[in-house]
Amino acid sequence: MPLLSLPNELLEIISENLQFECDLNALAKANRALYNLLNPCLYRFNVLQKGSSAVSWAAERGRPETLQKLIQEGANLNIRVDNHALAQPLLTAAMEGHIEVVKVLLDHGIPPDQIHDPADNEDETGYDQTRLTALGWAAARGHKDVFELLLARGASPTWTEPYQKESILMLAVEGGNPDIVRRLLEVGCEVDARDSDGVTALARAARYGYLEAAQALINHGADPESRDQRGKTPIFCAAEEGHQGMIEFLLGKVVDPNPRNDDGQSPLSAAAAQDRPACVALLLEHIDIENEIAAGSQEAYTVLTAAAAFGHESVVKQLLEKGVHPDSRGTTWSEWFVGGRTALSWAAEKGYYEIVHILLKHGAVDLCPEDDDDLPPHILAAGNNHKEIVALLLDRGVNVDHTSSGHTALSKAADDNADSVVQLLLERGADPNLQMYDGLTPLALAVLRGNVSSVKLLLDAGADPDTEINWRKHGEVETWTPLKFAAISSGNETGAIVRLLFEYSAKWGDIDNISSHEALFAAAKNAKAGVVRAFLEQGFCSGARKDAHNRHRLLSCALESSGSREIICLLLEEYGFDVHFQDDEGRTALFCAAMVGCEYEVRMLLSKGADPLHEDKEGHNALFYAIRSANKKATQLLVEYVDVKDLRKDYLDDPQVRTMLQEHPDIQKILESHYWRKVYPVP
Repeated sequence: MPLLSLPNELLEIISENLQFECDLNALAKANRALYNLLNPCLYRFNVLQKGSSAVSWAAERGRPETLQKLIQEGANLNIRVDNHALAQPLLTAAMEGHIEVVKVLLDHGIPPDQIHDPADNEDETGYDQTRLTALGWAAARGHKDVFELLLARGASPTWTEPYQKESILMLAVEGGNPDIVRRLLEVGCEVDARDSDGVTALARAARYGYLEAAQALINHGADPESRDQRGKTPIFCAAEEGHQGMIEFLLGKVVDPNPRNDDGQSPLSAAAAQDRPACVALLLEHIDIENEIAAGSQEAYTVLTAAAAFGHESVVKQLLEKGVHPDSRGTTWSEWFVGGRTALSWAAEKGYYEIVHILLKHGAVDLCPEDDDDLPPHILAAGNNHKEIVALLLDRGVNVDHTSSGHTALSKAADDNADSVVQLLLERGADPNLQMYDGLTPLALAVLRGNVSSVKLLLDAGADPDTEINWRKHGEVETWTPLKFAAISSGNETGAIVRLLFEYSAKWGDIDNISSHEALFAAAKNAKAGVVRAFLEQGFCSGARKDAHNRHRLLSCALESSGSREIICLLLEEYGFDVHFQDDEGRTALFCAAMVGCEYEVRMLLSKGADPLHEDKEGHNALFYAIRSANKKATQLLVEYVDVKDLRKDYLDDPQVRTMLQEHPDIQKILESHYWRKVYPVP
């Protein structure tokens, strides 16, 4: 019998016995007849089985018709889903600005000043950020029509949040709707009420730059010079946030243009600290800087250094014209802006050529200040590749080899890949062999950075490629050469650098040089394929019998390094390194690969004929070392490869092997699945 042939009463009984709301919804949407019959059942199901959860859905999405249908089925209009405050329908609808939903709820008896019980939703401090009335939400979101409706239905405009002491007037200011602010003032809200931090509504308007709200507040008697608990006034808040129009408005009310907060900071310094040049320029027009300086204030100096650091040329000019000395030093006013530095220092570091020029033109004479926290201007400029500024300072008489904290401009430029500055400094006579406090030379720094251009410039200028440096690395002092620095270099052109060093050096290209070999081995360990290739091209490890040990060591060093596949291929494929060569312990390269656990390298060595059964002087083969190192992939590969070879049947009876297998059960499983199957075949 077709479903629609059933009596409506039976269809309703079926719907009432469905377990899931989604099943009922799907049935109701099967066709129009079922929809007309079962849609009320769907609402009834939600009310009876889901706790009227659809009420919150309708409030959030602005669906008054859905809400009416739920009400007809007896919905609970005070529903809160998962104890979430904003799931209360009236608060949700007010927050979202759904006036028709708000009307329906109010018409059905929901009190306009309803708030949720915060007991289930407080944080550790006892303050719940969602504990607002519907009027508070409407004000905070700027919904004027909802606000007026709630006000007309008796909502209290003087309600105050009990923890942070936020009034609805304060919320309205932040909501940005001046009409709501004016309406609240008309009904008698306290204009200078303070929250728990002592902040007034006017201070909030100033911080957010809401000029109309600020005008309305002052017209109703708000104090334009009120201070919060940190001593900040409205003009301070406006300056800190960069609201030039608000500052102009407040200055028109004859407020103090530069009141200091409890930390001694003023609107001028706050604007400078937050990179608000227009506000700084405006405040300077209303502040007697000359008197500030005469009174011993450091503020003008701080503003000058801040303007220089941010690159605000006009502000720098303005301050210098008002008598601020160009060599003055500011105070600390932010995490990254540390006091004690001059404006010239900041401008040189940041690369603001015009500001540097202006400071020099106005008498900045301290060209190499010894700051506690930073380097002189020309060294800072060199390290940041500001060639024109370096040239300008050198033209003013700065010593090209001036040393500060163990740095010169040349060492800093070489260390920071500033090629053009390196060239300039060398042309101006900088000493390419001057060592830093840790013994490093500009050449060593350029090699470490992998900068082949700077290396070439330094070598052409006479940098000594044969210098040996006692350098502390990881707490120990070791002898380092430029070639060895290339082995740990971070650059991608280290091969070209090594070729340059061979070309310019009197000794590093000697294939018998022990230091050169050490650099080669270090390069292999650091997976520097370009460096290894450059050495091989020079003739190192050329294949003579006396080089056999070096070739074996080079291959072993490459095997010890992760990411050295290119080197392994180079040594085995292009240069034909002998995979059978044994060291003094009788071990071949395969032993090293097995210990390190390099599956790719083990496979390649085996493919080149490496003997997996070869035993060292202690009677152990590569498989033994793979097991001891718990390298599963190497072990599995070796076992699979030797499965067709002759292994001693007593191999697994070796006490050391048995002990290792007990410590590494995963390895034992591999042996069980491959090795024992051959040694002890099934009858």
